[in-house]
Amino acid sequence: MAWAFMILIPVALALYAGLRSMETLRPFIKNYRGLLDSTLVFVGLFSIYKWIPVSKVQTSKAIYGSLIAGFGLMALKGSFSYLMKTFFMINKIYGSMAAIPLFLLHILFFWYVVLIGAAFVASLHKTKAI
Repeated sequence: MAWAFMILIPVALALYAGLRSMETLRPFIKNYRGLLDSTLVFVGLFSIYKWIPVSKVQTSKAIYGSLIAGFGLMALKGSFSYLMKTFFMINKIYGSMAAIPLFLLHILFFWYVVLIGAAFVASLHKTKAI
């Protein structure tokens, strides 16, 4: 099942990027960009949390983990864009040099949020109803 995700996820992301760049769809996508991005993040995380593990994961537990990680990723995206705008306005030279470590920290925190969501789903999976 993992090989299907390795093939389908890059194809889906390429299709999404292509659709976002089309001139005819640009007004629609401009109005609903946040909704489309958050939906894509939720569906991607849900598919990872639901179908990648070897054990069977209940759909509701994968939804809870996807919602938590999705909100975390949207907050991380907003904070990263705020930091990049702030650092680039301070100084053109040093702000651009600060972009590299900020980007690396963004990648690190991105994977922390994804792994926290996976750990949350795993902890829900291991608990039993009382």
